[in-house]
Amino acid sequence: MNVLYLHMHDMGRYNSLYGHAIRTPNLESVAQGGTVFTQAFCAGPTCSPSRGALLTGLYPHSNGLIGLAHRGFTLDDPGRHLAHLMRKNGYYTLLCGIQHEHRDPFALGYQEVLPHPDDKGGKPGPLERDQATARAAASFLLDWGNRPDRQPFFLSVGFFLPHRPYLPHKTVDPDRVLPPHCLPNNRQTREDYADYIESVQAMDQQAGVVLDALKRSGRWQDTVIVLTTDHGIAFPHMKCNLYDTGIGITLVL
Repeated sequence: MNVLYLHMHDMGRYNSLYGHAIRTPNLESVAQGGTVFTQAFCAGPTCSPSRGALLTGLYPHSNGLIGLAHRGFTLDDPGRHLAHLMRKNGYYTLLCGIQHEHRDPFALGYQEVLPHPDDKGGKPGPLERDQATARAAASFLLDWGNRPDRQPFFLSVGFFLPHRPYLPHKTVDPDRVLPPHCLPNNRQTREDYADYIESVQAMDQQAGVVLDALKRSGRWQDTVIVLTTDHGIAFPHMKCNLYDTGIGITLVL
């Protein structure tokens, strides 16, 4: 049984799976064949601590990752990372896109890191990064489906979106959106939230590229999909806060 781990950035529960008027049909396609957890919470409402806790099974104060990895914080024992466990149990472990648990992804147990535009020294925008991530993951899945061996894989696909900076709202009308209940309903907030919606919907399209490749590879039926995010969206009372809007997350298995 393969494992596809899809991780979104700063999404909380603000997508169509949790009743919000945001078009995420590809996330819904995963939910239709799985279970949507309505009471899932992260162990810490910031990026690295949340991810580290999820992937080690230890609270941030127990695994050492109590701050952001790119600012010098790290796991006390990277060997506790899920990728190491999967590798020891016969899985081929790959990372595609972002992770936020360690400066060196190979220290986490990944055997391969798929190429990413950042590796070439460029500075792609959020959408370009996720498009490249989706293409690389899809290419791997289609190639893996043609391999004669049946070694299972653990593929971690990390999208940047819908982290800020958001994409400008081109398909979303700010006058037709309702901001989260903890925010004031004014023009500025509606425009900002419209940008968030635009970003989530763009991310969903890239998730669809990966999911479509998994289906075409012939491995859909023997792959477990884990779909989640790290914490709440980047608005007041959400990300970095211990309210439900800060620690409530999307989780689908």
